[in-house]
Amino acid sequence: MTETEMEAKIKEMEAQLAILPRKKWNVIKNIVLAGIAVVVLPFLPGSHGTTTVEDFGLKNTIIFGALFYIVLVVWAVNTNNRKVEYEISSLEVDIETLKRKKKRELLDKSNSI
Repeated sequence: MTETEMEAKIKEMEAQLAILPRKKWNVIKNIVLAGIAVVVLPFLPGSHGTTTVEDFGLKNTIIFGALFYIVLVVWAVNTNNRKVEYEISSLEVDIETLKRKKKRELLDKSNSI
């Protein structure tokens, strides 16, 4: 790999690294959809022809939906943040490796002259 190819690859990786922190907020659309589902699903008929609200009562359905939603949101945010942090650290390691490789090749080139 030539020096210019390495520089181009490093620039590309740094651009990806700049975009990744914004990916942490992509989970918001999933949270909104889950919130809508938690509100709507208890009122849809189930397999027995009755809704969850009719079977368990409105109060119990709301409590169960709220607990389910809280657990779902915490899990989704945690999973998404771990994934993004892993991608960030992986890119940082790759960038550092390429920089060291470039530096090593420059030293080898200057020593051979």
